[in-house]
Amino acid sequence: GLVGSEMCIRDRPWAAEIPSQVRFEIDGWSLLLLHDEKQTVPGQWPEPVDLVISGHSHRPHWRQSAGVSWLNPGSAGRRRFSLPVCLALVELTVGEILVDQVELV
Repeated sequence: GLVGSEMCIRDRPWAAEIPSQVRFEIDGWSLLLLHDEKQTVPGQWPEPVDLVISGHSHRPHWRQSAGVSWLNPGSAGRRRFSLPVCLALVELTVGEILVDQVELV
């Protein structure tokens, strides 16, 4: 499933079924996909989350806090403001989340 932008597409009929958050598991890691990390509060999840992936700001960043990894991969589309055009490669290994943020332009 896709994660809908609250500001951009939620009011369009075709987007009515797109969830604002998607939680899934990969190789034992719990991931939460959402548009803006401000849409969620750590510790208020019904189940533990290992990695939160969000966008909204298009500002790439990667941090770990209180056992949760937070990733904004940036934007691989047209340049936004003075932000880099980039993406993130994520590797989920046994016991570690590795992130490589790659500038494209």
